Amino acid sequence: MSKRKIKEGAIYKEAIKFLLNQKEKGITRELLDCFFKKDDQGKKKPDSLNGIYLTLLKSAQNAQGKSKIIGKSLGEEGVERLGRVLGNFDPCYVKERFTSWETLFNTIQTQLHPSGKMREGSLSTRPNYCKTIIDSANFLSSFRSAEEFYRFIDPFANHPDPRVHLAVPILLADAIRGIGYALACDFLMALGYRNYGKPDVHIKNILVGLGMCERKDHDYDFSLALNIIAKKAGVSPRMVDRALWLIGSGNFKECTKSIGKNGRLPGMTADFIRFARQVKNGDTLDIHCFPSQ
Repeated sequence: MSKRKIKEGAIYKEAIKFLLNQKEKGITRELLDCFFKKDDQGKKKPDSLNGIYLTLLKSAQNAQGKSKIIGKSLGEEGVERLGRVLGNFDPCYVKERFTSWETLFNTIQTQLHPSGKMREGSLSTRPNYCKTIIDSANFLSSFRSAEEFYRFIDPFANHPDPRVHLAVPILLADAIRGIGYALACDFLMALGYRNYGKPDVHIKNILVGLGMCERKDHDYDFSLALNIIAKKAGVSPRMVDRALWLIGSGNFKECTKSIGKNGRLPGMTADFIRFARQVKNGDTLDIHCFPSQ
């Protein structure tokens, strides 16, 4: 990680301040409050292994361009439609029924008829996703229930030391082909864990631009940077992720479609980096209306 260019604790506060300064674009305190509360309330843990499995498979296709090939090709139901061939997302059923990605690939093709070309090369997106489906089933089938899964994950994922909770995405990425560190973080976020942010392209561009990380750094380093910022600001890494992601993506569709193009504004990364670099030591901002955890 590179030498700090800006005080870490100021980054989250300046991100909120920057967003609130975009009133001409339709961004208001009420809109941000809606976004953060919706995000906070919408992440509830599934109460079954089937639900955990579905959540994992949804996150596994949340890479740039991947969701178009996987989810959208399956129709309006998206990944949920796979339940028809995965025993309603039963990990034990999938483990017993599909011992190779080729068998699963052919079953999906003949029973669900996804749109688009079904490329069969072992390095293509759909075959790789089939490997993810099988590895995810193998991993989750080792747990007898959702409660047992959470008893295993919770002590690590909720641990205050980032060296502990950031080891969980490493474990998942190692156990499941095609998931990767960033998508493993996405999965943990989707389960409601607050110690994680997804080091996607938007987050990386901002952290590199602010001197928190270097482009060559591992995703772990970007996650660690989010944790450092969060600790200094007194919020969760999840909150830092959401603020920076809004700036990078400009995507407010979860709360409104009345601003920008159908709820999406052009990314504001470069503008924010210039804004944040002007922070003076001791600058503060009242952000009491946003959740702190």
